[in-house]
Amino acid sequence: MKKLIAFILTLALATTLFATLTSCDGNSKKDTTVKYTWDITEADGEVTLNGYTVSDGAKDLIADKKYKELAEGFTANNTDGKTYDENTVKTVTIPEKVTKISANAIDSLSFIEELVVGENVKEIELGAFSNLSSLKKITLPFVGSMKGAADVTNDMIGAANAKKLFGYIFGTASTSSLTSCTQTYNDGASGNTATYYIPTTLETVVVTGTIAAAEKTIKVNKNEDGEYVLPAEGEEGKYEITVKTYADCAVQPYAFYGITTIKTVYLKGNDVFANTFNGCTALKNVYIEGEKVTIGKSAFNGCTALKNVTTEEKVGFKGIAVIGESAFSGCTTLGVSSEFALGQFNLTDCEKIGKSAFSGCTGLVTVNLSASISLDDGVSVEEKAFNGCTGIIAVKKGDTVVFTNGCFDILHRGHVLYLQQAAMLGQHLVVGLNSDASVKRLKGETRPLVKQEDRAILLSALACVDEVVIFEEDTPKELLQVLRPDILVKGGDYKADEVIGRESVKRVEIISFEDGYSTTGLIEKIADLVKKGKL
Repeated sequence: MKKLIAFILTLALATTLFATLTSCDGNSKKDTTVKYTWDITEADGEVTLNGYTVSDGAKDLIADKKYKELAEGFTANNTDGKTYDENTVKTVTIPEKVTKISANAIDSLSFIEELVVGENVKEIELGAFSNLSSLKKITLPFVGSMKGAADVTNDMIGAANAKKLFGYIFGTASTSSLTSCTQTYNDGASGNTATYYIPTTLETVVVTGTIAAAEKTIKVNKNEDGEYVLPAEGEEGKYEITVKTYADCAVQPYAFYGITTIKTVYLKGNDVFANTFNGCTALKNVYIEGEKVTIGKSAFNGCTALKNVTTEEKVGFKGIAVIGESAFSGCTTLGVSSEFALGQFNLTDCEKIGKSAFSGCTGLVTVNLSASISLDDGVSVEEKAFNGCTGIIAVKKGDTVVFTNGCFDILHRGHVLYLQQAAMLGQHLVVGLNSDASVKRLKGETRPLVKQEDRAILLSALACVDEVVIFEEDTPKELLQVLRPDILVKGGDYKADEVIGRESVKRVEIISFEDGYSTTGLIEKIADLVKKGKL
């Protein structure tokens, strides 16, 4: 038998307030009673949080003692029975005993900034959290309407899948304080979209649920496009693959597709499915609790603000094992973050990188690959994986990257011998080249004699030089912060502990220039010949 237990969370103000309004036809009275009411329905051990109502002009929230004792954990910042106004009530926590949240259960709480949903919630109805106009952070056990989903696939079809989207819990009611998000649940195909309205202020999402996966091995074949397909009747599959069934899926494919306000997401689980964050243009950082994480097809495609995806904060991509096709395509700021080595992208835990995985990621500068990955075998790293990554100047695969810098104005034997010695210290030599403006500041108005483009071409033609980077500053300090090479090489009478940029490398090596060779000496010799009329 169902029991209905009604709890009045908010008392009316000490008395009912009456305001006298003056109008052309005389006086009138308006009830401005403040009421906040939750109803909890309990049946068969399951507890439902029903509708939340608030009268016009409401500002005060009173959490009474009786409710606190029965709810076992309902909080609104403080639970001491005092009155809180919109300036102090910032966080609302749903009790652990609640298993279902009804439509409009928490509606129009304009003052709250954080909402925490209990771990035992199994169902959230459409628009349960509608019009929360100041919400900045939400913590959920799962995304969508229901906890748990059988046979989750990358290509979900059918209107029911709209319930699996993040926007579902915020509903379809539109107000000026909400952001319209048209989300897709099947590759953006016509008719496979739903429009929801989420708080414009919402920037952080924490998903605490886990992904429990059951695995089985099946035999399949490959078609002409290289895709795995089930064998025809009577045929035997040539390849064995592992298929996962997700019994408790916290975040499903397409869940955040097209959400343009979220900046930070925390996930607990092992995988990010296909298209989960596709088109999330404000997303900057994703933190995943898990090991050997798989990033699905187009999971972060078009996330132009994305800087970092990691299983361990401040370590770029640590723990990511598999990256699917086009997973980060178009992520133009990926790797450019103040939270870890600027421009340095750590893929040392990665075992496989799919087709066009990082296509158009122009922010990548240095890419660190696992020693087990081959750039040439077409298996570990598939075609066009780094297509259009115009910023990459060094790819490291357990190799040592060496860096040196200079003006290299009038390239001569001394320069070449110095660069050859530097190159012998590792597998890749990157040369930082002072720009024309930089050389002028360092050497005087008459220098350089050879413009920067020509100097760069000459250096690039040397067999010992892998990459040349022109920098505008007087020193390579900022460039080194981006590149993070292993060894910094300097020439002449430098002391290793005085070299600028040494904090960005593992060690500094000093190599002396060849005696009798210098650009200054060549210039003086030419000037002397001109003076004597011999030139």
